[in-house]
Amino acid sequence: MLFDETDLLLNDKTLQLQIASKREVTLTAAGFFKLDLKLLVGMAGAVTTYCVILIQISQEK
Repeated sequence: MLFDETDLLLNDKTLQLQIASKREVTLTAAGFFKLDLKLLVGMAGAVTTYCVILIQISQEK
């Protein structure tokens, strides 16, 4: 199944055109903001901080 999807992507003319034209492809959340590495690192930091706080609170009881 994965190979079928990969073959479809490789044969997609639009994707080939974007790669050939070397245009930058960016991921957005419905156009509101970019989904980039900076955002992912910030989200990981927030989740880690939240988990540490939850662990500390649960150990007090």
